Amino acid sequence: MQEDAKSFREADPFPHLVFDDLLVEDIKEQLLNTFPVDAWDGWFRFDDKMQFKKLACARIDKIPPPLDRILFELNSAPVLNWLSDLTGIPQLLADPWLEGGGLHSSGPGGTLIPHTDFHLGKLNSHYRRINALLYLNAGWSEENGGALELWDKEKDRAVKEVWPEFGRCVIFQTDDRSVHGFSRPVVGRCRNSIALYYYTTTSPPTFAGDGATHWRARSIEVKGAIGHFQKLAYRLCMGASNRFSKLAWYCMQE
Repeated sequence: MQEDAKSFREADPFPHLVFDDLLVEDIKEQLLNTFPVDAWDGWFRFDDKMQFKKLACARIDKIPPPLDRILFELNSAPVLNWLSDLTGIPQLLADPWLEGGGLHSSGPGGTLIPHTDFHLGKLNSHYRRINALLYLNAGWSEENGGALELWDKEKDRAVKEVWPEFGRCVIFQTDDRSVHGFSRPVVGRCRNSIALYYYTTTSPPTFAGDGATHWRARSIEVKGAIGHFQKLAYRLCMGASNRFSKLAWYCMQE
């Protein structure tokens, strides 16, 4: 655990860790066979260019077994204690409402524009601190696209890619610098995952974001001199928004 905790803290471009083969062998086939198809009536369908062709289900009562059991286990006390030891964040709490989490699926052509997540959720006085993404895609290859990109916020570019292979789990700290997404479109199949978010009742010691998701659409749409000017203007606006959010946060602390 100490070695994993050290790797998490020192990871570039922000604290994270990738685990492979997280799932036991005897449940793999069940998970593949029961993950809902595109036509499932339990999906919420995003009509959003930022989350193009994304489907989601946060209704635990609709999610079929054994997928529902995986969600319960990942929200259980032993996992919460392990996550606290790994991340150094004490007393992490699960979100039983799965706000923004649950099952996710992006169809062919789907993308997720790089972004930082909301820090303040619907849970009163709870602060989002950790994301956990578990991928359920057998035989995924680079030709299928959809690699998770971890961005260096200051350099405004991706510095690491994680392919969404079956049983791979990515755990990362959620704050105002943990820019992530997948700008390379999914090809030929669906990109399926389970997403869970973990909270604390106490605010982190430094500003970690606000209640909004901040998209970096302009960062992947630069073409020519005009595009670079637009990108500069976009970054200035994003910076101003970030400073106002920080100012509001500091005022709340006093």
